[in-house]
Amino acid sequence: MGDFSIMKEINNQEIDADEIISLDQIIGQIPFLTYEMPMTFILYKEYNKKLLTPEQKEIIDETIDKLKTKQQGINKKNLNYMDKHLISS
Repeated sequence: MGDFSIMKEINNQEIDADEIISLDQIIGQIPFLTYEMPMTFILYKEYNKKLLTPEQKEIIDETIDKLKTKQQGINKKNLNYMDKHLISS
């Protein structure tokens, strides 16, 4: 089946736009995503943006910010370790 045949088939399918795409669906469909990654929640917010309330979006943004801060801390710790043990050797 050619590329455009696949696209036409997808375009002819009915999509329920009122159905929330769950975190489990996102994690199941995109390899390597976990609940500990900000990208998981960024995608959740983007996929469901028309269905979420402002309060829900705020909670998601807070979660994203917390996970980003956590990830930045881990990155900083890893860089310090590499600088101390690998780069200066």
